[in-house]
Amino acid sequence: MSRFRRACCLLLLGALYCAASPRVQAMDIMMVASSRGELYERFLDTIRDRYGTQNDVHLSTIYLDREARTLTEIDETTDLLLTVGTRAASTVAELGLPIPAINAIIPESSYRTLIGSETGCSKRSAIFIDQPLRRQALLASHIFPNARNYGVLLGPVSRQRRVEIDTMELPADRRLIVRNVTQEENTVATTRKLLKETDLLLAVNDPLVLNRENAKLLLYAAYQKQIPIIGFSRAYVRAGAAAAVFSEPEQMAKQAMEMIKHWRSRNSSCLPGPEYTRYFRVAINTGVARSLGGDDKDEDTLIKMILKQEQRQ
Repeated sequence: MSRFRRACCLLLLGALYCAASPRVQAMDIMMVASSRGELYERFLDTIRDRYGTQNDVHLSTIYLDREARTLTEIDETTDLLLTVGTRAASTVAELGLPIPAINAIIPESSYRTLIGSETGCSKRSAIFIDQPLRRQALLASHIFPNARNYGVLLGPVSRQRRVEIDTMELPADRRLIVRNVTQEENTVATTRKLLKETDLLLAVNDPLVLNRENAKLLLYAAYQKQIPIIGFSRAYVRAGAAAAVFSEPEQMAKQAMEMIKHWRSRNSSCLPGPEYTRYFRVAINTGVARSLGGDDKDEDTLIKMILKQEQRQ
């Protein structure tokens, strides 16, 4: 074969290869943040650090505390909306845009309220700020292995987590006691009753159950009865809870990016389903835990133990 014919063949093969090879289309992501709060900024900075140098992802940001009006001007050619915080999620949902949206740093109960009875293929998804209750129970079992009766207090908002609670598996020698409150005046009485029935409390985020005043009351009453509380935030541990599992904004951002990558690889109009945080940290109030008879385990060891058990599911 002559050099000329060989060169022509190579050019033809190259053209066919390029035509057959899928091209990654650039993606426009609009990030909508509830405010410029530290928690949200850390999340956004993690996203920017990851995508900022990539040519196939274009980022832009709107802050609702400064630029709420510009939401009405979101270009419908935007490929994805990434909301940060509950206010941002609800504001974007009210617009009814046909753009896929991932809601990050949002309580599960708030997200369920937004989507209503929506099922199946959805253009909405979420990374919940809540921790799976089973993860809190696993942490409890490693620090307080002698506690047998776990209590959970649900309010009007957190009651939407009842499905999760009903399907949660606990060891045969442990029991979950759930009590509901519907009004402010019932909270104190129900809390005291639950403390008489339990060895340990798993705190669930709810604006009625754990508002500023009730949170203090619960911590004080539980400590007086020598009942440990396992929370869902570092702040609650500082306030007096024995321990907590929680996720940093950087960890939630990492999971959001994994969700985006998975969605792009599938080339589907349906977003992956909403998720609890896969990445988490543990905080221990050493003084409180020891005074309540807790085992002395370091935080890194506890994380490894919990992850090992979760991977068996």
